[in-house]
Amino acid sequence: MSATGAYATAVVARLRDFFSSRTHWQRRLWNVGLLMGLREIVEATEAVRARALSQEALGWLADRMRRRIAADPGAGDQPQRTALIECLKRDLTVDGLQYLMLKELIQDIEANYFPRWADELRSGKQLPGQERAARSLAAHLLDSGFGLANLTAWLNEIATTAGAGLDVADLFEAGSALRATPLTTYEMLVLFDVEPSRSPTRPSEWISSATAATWLRSSGFATLKVRQRGGIRLRIEARDEEGAVSAVADTIDRFVARVLVGTSVDFALRPEVYFAGGRVMNRSRSRRSVKVHALARADRVYDLANVGPLDSALELLSHLDTGPPAVAVAAGWSAIESLLLGPGDKANVAAADRLAALVACSWPRAELTDLAWAKVAQDDDALCREILGLPSNREKALKIIEELRSGRPVRWTNQSDVAAARRVSKAVVNRKTALYDVRAYAIEAFRRLYRVRNIILHAGRTNPVALEATLRTAPPLVAAGMDRLAHAYLVSGRIPLELAARAELEVERAGSLGAPELTDLLE
Repeated sequence: MSATGAYATAVVARLRDFFSSRTHWQRRLWNVGLLMGLREIVEATEAVRARALSQEALGWLADRMRRRIAADPGAGDQPQRTALIECLKRDLTVDGLQYLMLKELIQDIEANYFPRWADELRSGKQLPGQERAARSLAAHLLDSGFGLANLTAWLNEIATTAGAGLDVADLFEAGSALRATPLTTYEMLVLFDVEPSRSPTRPSEWISSATAATWLRSSGFATLKVRQRGGIRLRIEARDEEGAVSAVADTIDRFVARVLVGTSVDFALRPEVYFAGGRVMNRSRSRRSVKVHALARADRVYDLANVGPLDSALELLSHLDTGPPAVAVAAGWSAIESLLLGPGDKANVAAADRLAALVACSWPRAELTDLAWAKVAQDDDALCREILGLPSNREKALKIIEELRSGRPVRWTNQSDVAAARRVSKAVVNRKTALYDVRAYAIEAFRRLYRVRNIILHAGRTNPVALEATLRTAPPLVAAGMDRLAHAYLVSGRIPLELAARAELEVERAGSLGAPELTDLLE
């Protein structure tokens, strides 16, 4: 079998979804790559020693990774995968034999992950699922520090050059070459509007107004007219400009924190980052797609009155959207915990599993609604006119289910919609399996958020290995679950735990006699 034609088209469509910041939450990449997952286990063993994580949390993570390894050709041949699985079943105490063996295997997988995938795709065996191939490739590249814009341009170039003859094995080989490229050193300048006090000793990166003016003129900004009082000049190694700006933002956050707690002086930094060579970018963090649309639907966005149990949670949630990484993780988890823990709960991680059930029950409606509107946007036929005549998104989504069940062919032209329709069709046929799968992916993302939060707060480490990956994958999912909680409370007064209980029930009884339709799981 060849990884070309329809197979390659489907993989590329999903990669485009994963590499776009505009992709709706239900089509985004929710998981990290295998290599990142194994590195998380190494970090988790160290966090257990520091009493920042429990042994149970480490055991759960190791069990999840064992399941992934069994089906991932990038982990090695069958004997190596068996050895890795057995390693993860044993005592992983820091500096013990299994811990050291795991680190050796991680080095091997890092060097050979993409080539092994390419070999598997060319072997003539049964091809791995399109979704799994796309997720494995995208997650590995994103975990390596490449920005979305860079990866989109990379994918477009390969797809355009190869045309109809694109082979997914070639994509993995190109990904291997991309990861092998050395980091680029970027020289950048952030300017002061108001300079802090001169009394403390300045680091070498801190330059005067005159030096800053000279740097700007020599770096492609000869005509720039900007008020400045010196600045911080940085040299940072990164995969691309997006990564460099993110690193600058982290460095400036640390600088600001030190000045605020170490002095009482006033100061202000300009939002721009000036690159040597004449390019300017804003160092403000991109929003992480935390969108709770229920507030707008209920016309409560500008309501200054207290909105009950949601009020504090939404305030915390805003930090998950735009806050510095460590603050975002801590505040985001606090928002979840404040709503989804209740009497009798002994483990805070239960909140992650409850939010995952809410996401699983929200996924079919979100996907079906997008498919309905995509159909209307592309065609003008009887089906489109019928969909347009339906009064609500719920009824539009139900119409798509009706068409999928009927066996009548429904055509979508956008390949992202084609892939989504394929996934939804499987859910229509086997509701419980589909909801279990969605919940499992969401649980992994939310437990990662909780685990990273614990490492930050209890081990005092502000740079966990999966911090950036957590903030790439979890926020849109958190927002999707919170949106359902907000909607239920604002529209019908249902408290969050009540809706969570409904979600757990509907996942478990999905497809059984009397269970609601996929569009009505939380109604």
